Amino acid sequence: MNLFPDITARDLRQELMDDPALDEAEHARALRGLRFLNRVSGTAATLWRSIRPLAAAPGHGAVRVLDIATGSGDIPLALARMAHRDGLSLSIEACDASERAVNIAERQASAAGEAI
Repeated sequence: MNLFPDITARDLRQELMDDPALDEAEHARALRGLRFLNRVSGTAATLWRSIRPLAAAPGHGAVRVLDIATGSGDIPLALARMAHRDGLSLSIEACDASERAVNIAERQASAAGEAI
């Protein structure tokens, strides 16, 4: 009995969250769940531990960050807050296959005053 899934073959099926026919409320619930998981797992803080030394290097300009499959943009927003807190500069781009997710991420970034 295997405890882990077989990852030797790539699964090319579209994620349910990327389906434009998915109910909007269900999609928003799924994104809230992902935000919760990202928060409790400390994902942004883990990433910041690797990004911060580069951003803090003398003479280094803004560190460019690309978040692929950003969902509601919670990770880029958290990184932006950490950079502001530490007085460091990031240039953040984010994308997602779901137009709905991108719209939600854009609204959240705008509300936070972030240019992501």
